[in-house]
Amino acid sequence: MKDGKAIVLLALVSAVVFANSFYNDFVYDDIPFIVNNPAIKNFSNIIDIFTSRKAFSPKGDSLIYRPLSTLGYTFDYFLWGFNPFMFHLASFLWHLAVVCILYVTLKEILKDKTLSLISSLLFTAHPIQTESVAWLSQRSNLISLFFFMLSLYLWIRGNLFGSVASYLMALLGKEMAVTLPLILLLYDVFWRRHCKWKRYLPFFVVAVLYVALRTAVLGRISGQDAYAGGSIDTAILTAVKASLFYAKLLVFPVKLCIDHKFSPAISFFDPAVMGAIIFVIAAIWVAIFLFGKGRGKKDFSYSGFL
Repeated sequence: MKDGKAIVLLALVSAVVFANSFYNDFVYDDIPFIVNNPAIKNFSNIIDIFTSRKAFSPKGDSLIYRPLSTLGYTFDYFLWGFNPFMFHLASFLWHLAVVCILYVTLKEILKDKTLSLISSLLFTAHPIQTESVAWLSQRSNLISLFFFMLSLYLWIRGNLFGSVASYLMALLGKEMAVTLPLILLLYDVFWRRHCKWKRYLPFFVVAVLYVALRTAVLGRISGQDAYAGGSIDTAILTAVKASLFYAKLLVFPVKLCIDHKFSPAISFFDPAVMGAIIFVIAAIWVAIFLFGKGRGKKDFSYSGFL
């Protein structure tokens, strides 16, 4: 299948899956972040969107820093006013952009159009995407992931400047994009079988600058008031426990809701924690084994790595 037809198919499947979300209203966090947010009503507030936490909610009490989402809401309001249909359409278009960049990136990595298309179709139609696409306040996930994937694609294509610039945009979309340098390193190790540490340096510089900007705007790095369970140890164990929970949702996406009830881990010997650790180790081992079996043996070059 030619790329044009593949993109059309992806767009059609995406539209069929998410068309019913276009008629939803503003809900939950959409009210303070969009409807009651004066910052999105005037383009003169663009500088504040990047430099003031009051641009994210009227009272400035929401400790988040995702300026590209707020900037997107500003464009939506300028074009359509508070028309929820158009806001949802914009989020859908971001989702479609993510699916398209995923397809071309997978095609670049796998060198297999059919497998890349099937993977992209699974991604776009998976119920786990519902929250990011249907809930307007979660558009930050789509924006960040688009630039995250674009950065990876440009890295693979050898465009270092474009990859670094896209990484900055991904961070301004959502803070979770900070993990990209690790993904680039893993790609080089397992696919290119060589890596040069100097090429990763610009990404770490951008990450440090982003953290500094975020801290200056919010007054602190994290928006969390407390650790889950009351301590950093419990928070880490809870995150480990959650990995198995979310892996289950990927395979069995049932009983999805906006706020899953998730109790903090009690200790390292919590059965859920132990099970999650075993699962993660097994998953990594299987992935490495299958990768090595598929690629065959090939010497890894440490040139420039150390």
